[in-house]
Amino acid sequence: MHREMLELYSDYLLVSFGQTSATGLARLTDGEVSHDQVTRFLRQEESLSQNLWKLAKPLVRKIQHPEGVLIVDDTFIPKPHSKTNGLVEWHYNGATTKVEIGINIITVYYRGDESLNLNGVPVACEAVYKKPVWNEKKKKEEMKNVKTKNEYCRELLRVCKQNDIKFKYVLMDSWYSGCDNLNFIVEDLKKSFIVSLKENRSVAKKDSEGNITWIGEIQNLRWGSAEVEEVYVGGVDFPVYVTRVIFTNEDKSTGTLYLCSDDQDLTKDKMLKTYQRRWGVEEFHKSAKTNASLGKSPASVGGSQITHILCAMYAYIKLEWMRIGNGLNHFAIRSRLYLGALRGASRELKKMRKSINYTPQEIA
Repeated sequence: MHREMLELYSDYLLVSFGQTSATGLARLTDGEVSHDQVTRFLRQEESLSQNLWKLAKPLVRKIQHPEGVLIVDDTFIPKPHSKTNGLVEWHYNGATTKVEIGINIITVYYRGDESLNLNGVPVACEAVYKKPVWNEKKKKEEMKNVKTKNEYCRELLRVCKQNDIKFKYVLMDSWYSGCDNLNFIVEDLKKSFIVSLKENRSVAKKDSEGNITWIGEIQNLRWGSAEVEEVYVGGVDFPVYVTRVIFTNEDKSTGTLYLCSDDQDLTKDKMLKTYQRRWGVEEFHKSAKTNASLGKSPASVGGSQITHILCAMYAYIKLEWMRIGNGLNHFAIRSRLYLGALRGASRELKKMRKSINYTPQEIA
């Protein structure tokens, strides 16, 4: 990848407050970088996850910690006016709970040394692709995922282990709590997990001889005096430990969160406190979209979209470096940039007025 263009384009994503495009960057550089140069850069066929790791590695090595966590989650970039192309497709949008046209990205987000007071860094990422598959029943082709989200999840986690990232837990919501993922984390990665379970997830209790004494949905589990219960989940090759957390919403209604881990040493409070670190990935999604222009590219070509996503991830990493350096959060950094842009615009306006000898008239 052309490093100079990577730096230039990712900086452009940070200073832009609207839609980003090759034309916009060419204008920003007063033509020193042409529209065609930007277009050629964006259309490179690059590996998203492999290049992301190269960009994230220096920051990961600075913040990594044996008690670090990897957080798996996905986000959706709406593209309502784009044509479908395998990358831009119909996907479920969790924000609207509807199926919409856009790009679905699965990310592994790392949080290391909390004493540095930073969000974290994306360390692995892939976009969900679809391909045409013949439906014999309907006698027509339909677009189907090349891989399931859970398959992407396991592949990305394997890459993180190969890259020697220090971590103790993998944190995931109920979407990724399938038995294949849980077995993979414990048996292949030799790590632990904390995941949330849906209230209708089937669990079983066994006696000391391994005989099933109760089976049913976790919401109907007979909770004893202990805050953490040992149970068995279908398809999982080892006992897991579950707890429930009852919380109050802003509207005074109550909800219940069921947490599950393979670590038998976790107390309820420790399990909840560690799982709450998963919120960092939600902050990442928000900042990447708002402050790093993740969803602001009008490009319609798949390769260009992938390069734009990579550059947006790099822009986010730059924000994290600046956060460590000056203590400002991402939104405060962007506010400074915006204020600087306004001051520059104000100075330019005064020059334009002066050039035409404009004098404000008094209001009678």
